Order: sequence, then structure tokens, then C-alpha cells
Amino acid sequence: MSWIALVGLAAASAAIGWVAGRRGPGAAEPVAEQVLPADHQHLLDLLRRAHRALAAVFVYEDDEAVVAEHPRGVNRDAVGRGEALARVALHDGRQHVTKQAETVLAVGDGGVGVAMVFPDKDVPEETISRALGDLRRLCAGLEAQYARERRWGAYRRAGQETLQAALADLCEQAADLAGVPAVVVLRDAIGEGAHVRRVSYGSDRRLENLSVPASAGAGRAAMEDTTITCETFEEMFGQRLDDRRQRDEFSMAFPLRDGGQPAGAVVVYGLSRSAAHAVAVELERIAMEFGPRVAQMQAVWAAGHRSTLDALTGLGNRRAMDERLAQHVGDDHLGFLLLDLDHFKKVNDELGHAAGDAVLKHVAGVLKATLREQDIPCRIGGEEIAVILPATNLAEAELAAERVRKAVEGSRVVVSGREIAITCSVGVAAKPETTSEVANLPAVADKALYKAKESGRNRVKVAAGS
Repeated sequence: MSWIALVGLAAASAAIGWVAGRRGPGAAEPVAEQVLPADHQHLLDLLRRAHRALAAVFVYEDDEAVVAEHPRGVNRDAVGRGEALARVALHDGRQHVTKQAETVLAVGDGGVGVAMVFPDKDVPEETISRALGDLRRLCAGLEAQYARERRWGAYRRAGQETLQAALADLCEQAADLAGVPAVVVLRDAIGEGAHVRRVSYGSDRRLENLSVPASAGAGRAAMEDTTITCETFEEMFGQRLDDRRQRDEFSMAFPLRDGGQPAGAVVVYGLSRSAAHAVAVELERIAMEFGPRVAQMQAVWAAGHRSTLDALTGLGNRRAMDERLAQHVGDDHLGFLLLDLDHFKKVNDELGHAAGDAVLKHVAGVLKATLREQDIPCRIGGEEIAVILPATNLAEAELAAERVRKAVEGSRVVVSGREIAITCSVGVAAKPETTSEVANLPAVADKALYKAKESGRNRVKVAAGS
């Protein structure tokens, strides 16, 4: 394990130090109060013994798992299930409980996951609740320690600060200063509106990429260059997140500006009124310091992003497709669709190119509404559109293609008072089922698309296996 993780575990020991001196109903081995060692194995074993568990497992990003287990040994499959659940929790940031031959608990927070394995499936709910609480505290302590290291390490490229690095630094400084979660909202440099572009560690992760209405507090701060205070979470962000505790959450938004031009806002929420006045001056100072940096880097990012956009539809272009495919070369599963609008030339010939443009923009909207957020549609030719489907096998890609085909067929676009019916043909390919190389996906899907058009159009065809 890296020295970063060791330092983090030493810091986290304080966060769960109270476990060492207690004997709850599940505690088997009393431990005297002491200064806990920084060694990660001792820290995990403390948790394991406090709850009479067979094993405790710690995972940090892509590092190997660290395991503390009962002195008499543990079934390797049980430890493997603990590690697997810890990695699931690491990635989704949620807590998990599974009961099979053993009971396994896991909690994750950002790049950290911790699991505990109990000897059987009949573990009292009180013990489970207490153990999950300790796991959450451990994750919180570790994540706080690692946040600063990741802030720069993950976002440095060739020694130059990137937009994401600046946003990460701003977000964490604001959160540290206010003692509550922080987010950064930026005006959309390509389209309209504002979106949450960065959240601090400890923030509600459902805020990531949230669209913020111009009428909400954060939207007004980002677009009107005005400091805004709000009484509730919903008032600040313009919507209420499901199952969020329904209570007042006093919040403040400070505009990020470059000269007199607003670029976004930094928002802290969950403040107490007594603390708000004390931190407001410092938060305003941070916003003023970061404003020009964020605005300038956002302008550079937007210029590069525009070079990968199709100006008519707002989808990616061929360059975007090539770049995204290159990013997924190492993926185990990657789906790919190639669709072509049926009889599109007839629309252009009979109704003119303006009607053809309207149809293309309409289909782009249908795709955005039908595909998942992580899917990547790109217009790569006149009426030809490619769709990259991350983490998708061939069967799932075929289902996605059929959804798209039905959505296009069921939609209508009206041009100059005339309703135009639209259909499309789709070719489906996927790694590894139809090709072992990501670079070959477009050519393989193109062959399947040809068969779809040859067999009557308005249908989906799957490429032959590799």
C-alpha cells in the first residue's frame, strides 16, 4: 500500500478511536484505550475484533485489498466476497448488506471501500447497524485525508493545471473553510443554462452534473453576478432530491467572475446561521481569487469541445467518435450502433435542405431522450449517426438499437405544415462478441447496417460474431 494510504489510516484512527475502549454486545476482545498504531492491519483488526467479525477488508482505488482476519483463518471465498462488495461500495458510494453463507457489510466513500465479514447469516440487526456506523466513520476519516492528494494528482496533465483541477481545488477549499459540503456551478459555455460541475467530497453525489434553473439561487449567482442566500436546499438548486432529509438547509452562493462577466458560482449548503457570517468574507475572497482562472480555463475547454461537436445537431462529430473510441480501447465490453435515416435523400429532394436539417435536429433530440446519459451519439456523415455504448454487451446493444428504432419510428416532425414520417435502419456491433478490437467496431456495424437496409429498412441487424 502507498504511503498516502498509511498516512490516511493514521488520521482515520482518530475518527474511530472510541471503538477501542468500548464493549458492545458483539465485542469479544476488550481493548484498553491507547494511541492507535498507524499500521493499517492493526486498525482493521481493531474493527474486526470490536464486532466479532471474521474479517475486515479495506480497498483504496485500484490498490490491492488489505485484509485483517481471525487468527484461526477464514474461508478464502468469504474474504473474496468481502473484497468484491467493498469494491462495489467504493464505486457507488453506498452501503451494502448481503446474507449468504456469511453476512457481509460494506461501505464506500469516493475512492475508499471497507467491508466486514461475519461468520453466518443470522447476525442481529443491532450488530449490523453498529458495524455499519463504524464503517461509515472509517470511510469518512480516510476520504478526508485522501481528498487533498487526489485533488491535484488526478487532474494534473503534463504539469499544467486543468479546469477540473481548478474546480477541485476551489471546491475543497470552500468546503474546508465552511465546514459543510460545497459545489461549483458553471454557466454552460456551449449551450444555455448552468450545471453543477464539481462537488466536494462528502457532498450529495446526485448533485453531479445537475441542471440548475436560472431562477434558482445557484443559477442566479452564476448568471447575474450576485451573492445569493437561500433558506432551503430546494430554493438554492431549483429541485428537491428524492429521500433527502426534508429540512431547512441554509446555503450561500458566491459568483465567480472574470472582470464583470459572471462564469459560475461556488455554493456551500447545510450552514448554520451563526457560522454563515463568519465564513462569508473568506468565501467571497476565494471566489474572487478563482473567478478569472476558472473563466479562462473554461473558455479554453469550450473552444476544444466545439471542435468535436456537429454544429447542426449538437451531437458529437466524427472526431468525437474517434476520440471516444480510443478512450475505451481497454474496455472488456463496448457496444456500438450505426444508424442511417431511411429515404433521407427523398426528404432533401422533395422538401429542400431546410427540411432535411429539421429532420436531423429532430432525430438528434429523439436520441438524447432515448439513450442513457453515458451513451455517446455522433453524427459522422450526412444522415449517418454512430452511438457508442460503454459497458454494454451485444445483447444489451441490440435492445438499445431496437429502442432507438421504435423511438424514431414513433416520432413525427412537421416542416412547413407537412408532417414527415421518419424511420431508421440500425447495425449493431460489440466488443468482444463481434470483434476483439474497438477500432473495428464502425466497420463491423456498417456491414450489419447494410444488411438492415438490404432486407427492407426500418429494422435492426446484428453483426456476425468474430
